[in-house]
Parts: sequence; structure tokens; C-alpha cells
Amino acid sequence: MLSYSHIQGQYWGVGLFKYWEMKQIPNFFIATPMVILVIYIALSWISRINFSHGFLDSLLSFKAASYLHLVSLMMVAMTTMHVQVITRFIVANSPYFILFCAETKPLVQRLVTIYFMVYSVLGTILHASFYPWT
Repeated sequence: MLSYSHIQGQYWGVGLFKYWEMKQIPNFFIATPMVILVIYIALSWISRINFSHGFLDSLLSFKAASYLHLVSLMMVAMTTMHVQVITRFIVANSPYFILFCAETKPLVQRLVTIYFMVYSVLGTILHASFYPWT
């Protein structure tokens, strides 16, 4: 009996950097806004850490765990998954991502809202037309 990881690697091309091919460049463009947003979230968290007082408390907080969870999800998605599913993967698995988007600056909120609206409408149209969109 074959293991599931063997089937994923053999038939679906899932594995460490197996998806990084020239023909997948359009899918990386689909994932780029989400990657940029996660990087922005991570950098904003790092900028709020007080390195002089309470550094350990900052690292052991629930928010820190949520940020680390979000960054680790992004690293797994970028290295081992098909990148076009990053948006679904991050939004479905990281509740703090949604909270951050709700609590951030109005300009960022507007950009995120526009991105998700365009993503939803375009994804619905393309999926209904049998084009590959996730």
C-alpha cells in the first residue's frame, strides 16, 4: 500500500519546491497579493515588539503565537503547496489574519477589501467558465 505523501508527490507534484517551475509563474502572480499582505502583517508585528522591556512577554503572548502561526503557514504554502491556493489556505486557517485586516489602517482595509472583492468576483466568473481558479 502506498503512502499518501508518495501519491501526492508522484501524481500531484506536491513536495518541497516541486511546484517552483517556469510554467507556474502565473499562479505565483495570483498568490502575490496574499504573500505581500502576510509580509506586511509580520513586519508590523515585529515593529511593535518592545525589545527593551517585556521582550519575552511579547514573544509569549497569544498575538505572537498567532503571528508565528500565520508566518509558518505562509512558509509551508510557499515551499510545499500549490501556490494558487494560498488565499484560501491563509484565510481559512488563521483567524488573526482577519482580525488584523479589520484593525489596521483605513487605507490598508480599503485595499484588502478591494482585493478580496475582485478575487471573489473574478474567481466566480473564471471558475464558472471552467478556467483554473481557486
